[in-house]
Amino acid sequence: MLGRFYAILLLSYPASFRHRFGTELRFAFENGLRSARQHGRLRTVRYLFTAVSDVIVNGARERRSNRWYSSRAHRDPLMATFIADMTFAFRLMIRNPRLSTLAILTLALGIGVSVSLYSVAHEALVRPLPFRDEARVVMLFEHEPHKGTIKGNVTPANFLDWRARSKSFEQMGALRPFSGTVIASSGDAVRADGRRVLGEAFGAMGLDPLLGRVFTADDEQPGRNVVIISHRLWQQQFGSDPALVGRSIMLDEKPFQVVGVLKPILRVPGGPVGYDEIFVPWVLSPQLRQARMSHICDAVGRLKPGVSVASAQAEIATVAAGLAREYPQSNKDESVLLVPLREQLVGDVRPALLMLVGAVTLVLLIACVNVANLLLARATGRRQEMTLRAALGAGRGRLFRQLFAESLLLGMAAGAVGLMVAYWCVASLRTILPEDLGAAVDARLDPWTALAAVGVCVFTAVLFGLAPAWYILRGDTAAVVRDGRGGGAPSAAARRVLVTVQVALAVILLAGAGLLMRSFLQLMNVDPGFRSDHLLTLKIELPGTRYATPAQWQPFFERLRDDLRAIPGVVNAAGTSGLPLNENGGSVGFVAEGQPVQADNAAIFTIYRLVTPGYFDTVGIPVLEGRDFGSQDGVKSAPVVVINQAFASRFWPGQSGVGKRVAFAKNPKPEEWATVVAVVGNTRHSSLTEPIDLQLYVPYTQEPNWYPPGQIVLRTTGEPTAIANAVRDRLKAIDPMVPVANVQSMESLVARSVATPRFHVVLLGGLSLSALVLATIGIYGMLAFSVALRTREIGVRSALGASRNSIAAMILKEGLRLTGAGIVIGLLGAVFATRWLEALLFQVQPYDPLTFGGISLLLLVVALIACYVPARRAARVDPLVALRGD
Repeated sequence: MLGRFYAILLLSYPASFRHRFGTELRFAFENGLRSARQHGRLRTVRYLFTAVSDVIVNGARERRSNRWYSSRAHRDPLMATFIADMTFAFRLMIRNPRLSTLAILTLALGIGVSVSLYSVAHEALVRPLPFRDEARVVMLFEHEPHKGTIKGNVTPANFLDWRARSKSFEQMGALRPFSGTVIASSGDAVRADGRRVLGEAFGAMGLDPLLGRVFTADDEQPGRNVVIISHRLWQQQFGSDPALVGRSIMLDEKPFQVVGVLKPILRVPGGPVGYDEIFVPWVLSPQLRQARMSHICDAVGRLKPGVSVASAQAEIATVAAGLAREYPQSNKDESVLLVPLREQLVGDVRPALLMLVGAVTLVLLIACVNVANLLLARATGRRQEMTLRAALGAGRGRLFRQLFAESLLLGMAAGAVGLMVAYWCVASLRTILPEDLGAAVDARLDPWTALAAVGVCVFTAVLFGLAPAWYILRGDTAAVVRDGRGGGAPSAAARRVLVTVQVALAVILLAGAGLLMRSFLQLMNVDPGFRSDHLLTLKIELPGTRYATPAQWQPFFERLRDDLRAIPGVVNAAGTSGLPLNENGGSVGFVAEGQPVQADNAAIFTIYRLVTPGYFDTVGIPVLEGRDFGSQDGVKSAPVVVINQAFASRFWPGQSGVGKRVAFAKNPKPEEWATVVAVVGNTRHSSLTEPIDLQLYVPYTQEPNWYPPGQIVLRTTGEPTAIANAVRDRLKAIDPMVPVANVQSMESLVARSVATPRFHVVLLGGLSLSALVLATIGIYGMLAFSVALRTREIGVRSALGASRNSIAAMILKEGLRLTGAGIVIGLLGAVFATRWLEALLFQVQPYDPLTFGGISLLLLVVALIACYVPARRAARVDPLVALRGD
């Protein structure tokens, strides 16, 4: 991208010069850029600015000194005149560095931030996804239309019936998340998340392999141990070895033949982010083929050519209605919802992206308005110059060409600097994108959006740069020459309007940023229900061949707990099947003692977690009544559970939950009832914004049918991550084939849970700050130039007895009047604009009066500061100096 841009800039040199030295210049530029990148972004931006300036200056100088210029002038006088105009424009820019620099930096700021966010939005909402014929790919979800709820994951039996009975789909497949232990080429055990694949899932998604092939029907037979790996896993763990296809790798201590390597993709549809490293065929057992209550897989389909989503939706709904009649106990009132692939992948981030695109568009408009104001001010100051040129014989076309060259050069310089800013902004965005947005888009500089933004800014510069010629053509040349002034009411009125527009746009942006900031502060005040400080978390994966039953993996956890507690700085250690604020841990239906069964026979579900003794003390979840799990809660002991406060309050309000019983069957046998031994505090399951869920904890020794608790938590006395290496060493000493992953502090997990709202606040706050700075510059510039033009008038007022305070008040009133008008208009616009933020707010109304009042006061204070300097300058005008010209 930058190489092509530099090659375009080289067109400023004569053709003969480019023919002789063009290749060397491009080679030197690329080497210099590569070296600058090794020293950081600041060095890179500095190098780009120097290189672009060098080409612009030396290109014009070479054309002047080259014979090509004079010969071309004879053959093409218009081109020669244009080159002369550009040369004069460059000299004028150097002669007026403050105005030129301010205009260039203002436009560059608008171009940089807008191009970066436009590029991100283009990647997510416009650019084709890396899936073949993506418009024909849909995700299928089970839902209950009369309740408006979406169950999401589908049951294997329902999926098989959809595939057999539907005629709208060319291919259909299903995927189920799983994880395993892969032995890398280095010999290290690596935890890999992946999917079990059923049917033609790869063909339905349009995922083509980079190497090898995808699964076939023969691969779904028992004993066919084949695997497809992701491009990232192939690169990181197997050194991009092309000969890997056809060889075997160890997966969960079994040999699996690698039959394919996928092309690079950000995310596989369906399931959590990151489950895209390994893929194995899903061999359905006879029980799963009949399962209609186990919602465990994601379904994807490819529509036949010419079949619309609406027609396929109607057909699959008919199929679902037939299944509801055949299986009323499991499929009553259930239907199927089709969601296009793009909507599924980026639908959650679309509102935020559109909000940011709208915000950055306002910043770009403010930048353009600010430059328009600066150029109008310059136009007013140069009116006498242009009028004298016209009086001396310069035609209208000649004046237009001169001013066009000046404005074009200004816009081109701003575009060049703006692209450098955009390059830096995109690189910065990659580091702060939250997980959900980072998984949906590949942040990179898009050349078309960059070209569009630069075009808008160049057009603005050219349009308002031609204002002096417009004034001349419509004005009285003799009057201007006679009066010797360049002022004009139309120019002043236009500049006042532009300042008002700037303030109004800044109010809208500040209102949005203020609402998001208040929402974020409300979110940070939410109690997660546990202590996140001094807590280290990590994830392990036990190989299923040696740890298939509780009798095999319980001794491992007992030794692990004792060894981890022996590490210096570790206070306590425990395990769980799911951490809070991490959306992991299963859910299960249950019945509570003494509570009636639901009238519609629907099960009540609760969050279900396996934990080891000491978990509540380690994580910092308070035990409100009762006792923690202990060694007495073994396999042969009576079943026990711990519930959270929300659970106890719902089913036994005003009573103690300890001693009550729950069961995981609708008609439990006496031995299936589990006794509540403790009630603990509420914790947030998926995010701080979600309501408190019912939560139930089971000792890991009493659940033989579930997986072992793969999340390990350690309470430390110091910085949690400081003991990460010691933890890895202890685990490796116990079993080197158990991989360790996701070693991080709990505070980082909490920060990740609020990463998206923080991203919105930081980005919109930065855009609002930019808008505030630009609006302040606009107010100051308009008043400062107004004082300069009204020097004679102010001198007359002083000579007639006006005090300094009255003159300063006159200037202050003018600035504050424009600011007040802009605030009123902006607040009216904010009332409509902030409605789009409602889905992103937490415990804050979109019309929050405190926020609106605060930003109004802030703008008034900033405007007062911006008005103070011009007002003081006006008050100090000496009437003798001001009237000396008359």
